Amino acid sequence: MTNTADNGENKNMSNINNVKDISKIKEQIQDSLKEDINTIYYFSGTGNSYYVARELAKRLENTENTENKGNEDNEDNEDNKTKEIVYNKLDISNLKNTRIISIANELKNRNIINNSDKIIFIYPVYGFGIPEIVERFINRINIKNPQVNVYSIATCGKMPGGVHYHINKLLNKKGIELKAGYTLKMPNNYILAFNPPSAQDVNHMLDNTDVDILKLSVLIRNNRENTAKDSLFGKLSSDVLYPFWKKGLYKFDEKFKISKDCNLCGICEKICPVNNIEIIDNENLEYNDRIIFKHKCQECLSCIQTCPVRAISYGNSNKKRRYFNPRVKINELIEANTKTKNN
Repeated sequence: MTNTADNGENKNMSNINNVKDISKIKEQIQDSLKEDINTIYYFSGTGNSYYVARELAKRLENTENTENKGNEDNEDNEDNKTKEIVYNKLDISNLKNTRIISIANELKNRNIINNSDKIIFIYPVYGFGIPEIVERFINRINIKNPQVNVYSIATCGKMPGGVHYHINKLLNKKGIELKAGYTLKMPNNYILAFNPPSAQDVNHMLDNTDVDILKLSVLIRNNRENTAKDSLFGKLSSDVLYPFWKKGLYKFDEKFKISKDCNLCGICEKICPVNNIEIIDNENLEYNDRIIFKHKCQECLSCIQTCPVRAISYGNSNKKRRYFNPRVKINELIEANTKTKNN
């Protein structure tokens, strides 16, 4: 004989379980639809790395989270052309799920804490490694999310050295593994050794960079891993050559020269991402004494590159072309480098 009370109790339990299952399914659906929170940390002196950060942020905001993006780099694809128009119109100060933060400015904070789902470091290559300020920043940052995906994007004109290997070593000290490392070839701006490309070549290279950024946005949105980060030579150069470069870094600005053409316009003081320059408005001082270098130089050369009268020089730099990313305005980079937060 069946106990009706037991049957009723079993039905109630079944209904409760069904409700729990439905709730779990709803939570799973909500989690799958939730946008990742991305933080892009960048260091930039002449605009290349900032340009990549700015354009990548736009594409992370809009790129659909799917593997079936096939023809992102097809220039004849009308859909992609339409998307590019949308990207270009985006205001990066109003992005919903991606923050762009200047490493130099963030280091002014006593505590640097990050809870993002994805962290992306974007920087130029210096001395076969990462800028010293980027190394210092990674050592200081407190990454709270144990499931965070961290990406490294280097911009360079020649050899990238062992930058991704370098960053991975720093992250390993925090118990974090670098998810992927990518290198973007961009116009070479190290005028102490090379002459920057012509304006025509620069625009061609930046067009190629735009294609690469679009590809990267898809890879990052889909959490793609890249284990082939650096060559053996790159790793060795990072371990051997980089420490020598870094050792002499803070004396680097001692060899800057200021000519009588200096008109105290203040651009060098404002563009320096690490506040290494101070202008003394005193006509009784010699030209070399009117601009004070504070020995915090990162060797970005933004002061030389942006001086409108070529009053700042280092060695034979005045014989070379000047370079500043033509798709970034000087005032835009100054403002971006001094913002405390960008949501």
